[in-house]
Amino acid sequence: MRPQKTKGASSIRKCLAVLDSFTWDNPHRTLTEIAEEINAPLPTASRITAVLCEEGFLDKCEGNLYQLGWKCYRMGAIFKASDPTKNVALPHMRKLRDTFNETVSLYQRKGIWRICCEQVSSTYPLKRFANPGDRFPLWAGAAGRCFLAYMALEEVDAVFDAAPEEVRLKRTILIDRATKVKDDGYATSIAEREPGVSSVSCPIFNFTGLPIACLTISGPSIRFTDDVVPRIILALLHESRELSIALGAPEELTVERKPTKFPHLQD
Repeated sequence: MRPQKTKGASSIRKCLAVLDSFTWDNPHRTLTEIAEEINAPLPTASRITAVLCEEGFLDKCEGNLYQLGWKCYRMGAIFKASDPTKNVALPHMRKLRDTFNETVSLYQRKGIWRICCEQVSSTYPLKRFANPGDRFPLWAGAAGRCFLAYMALEEVDAVFDAAPEEVRLKRTILIDRATKVKDDGYATSIAEREPGVSSVSCPIFNFTGLPIACLTISGPSIRFTDDVVPRIILALLHESRELSIALGAPEELTVERKPTKFPHLQD
């Protein structure tokens, strides 16, 4: 069940909506664009942007454009520094990228979504890429299954309640695939969210015994061949285990896995 919105906070929400309108693809906005984005008259948008500029959350640039201000940068830096998972994970992510030269991503769960919180990109021109902060539904992809496998039934219900009808019709199949993560220690997918993209994911546990994050290697399916995928799985299992140990995971969740049989990427 989704939390109810707090009443009497529409002005605050409009201020937050202004900040949220700035994206990787649109780091600069005109006042007109901001007004359209938050569905407000120009005078209202003008007052909000003026206050945000005064408080350091927005800057006004040349050409009457706005961009995020220094306080947003500071808040982002504080958030990044306060997340030990990312700091511990980065050396392992770089090691995996250097071994396979495929993009390595770290996802964390926020409600019914998984958020890309860190990424080390492949150096190939053709590669899988997501910006930190991008979010994806838990019902799609190998990373989503790594979280679904350990979620309570009511949480799983919330994921599929928000999914498109064609996904809800495949609920049983998708949950069965997620359940296998507990036995195998990893999940694989092919073209579930993006055509031509394959991925392998492993959950990362902390002292709670639940997945605190998920480590994923992804790239073009043409490079995820039957001889490469087993090597990726073994390496990812090893690095995820090391990460889980570093984060204080219970011993039963850090048993070393060395599978000798590998099912083909699920289609």
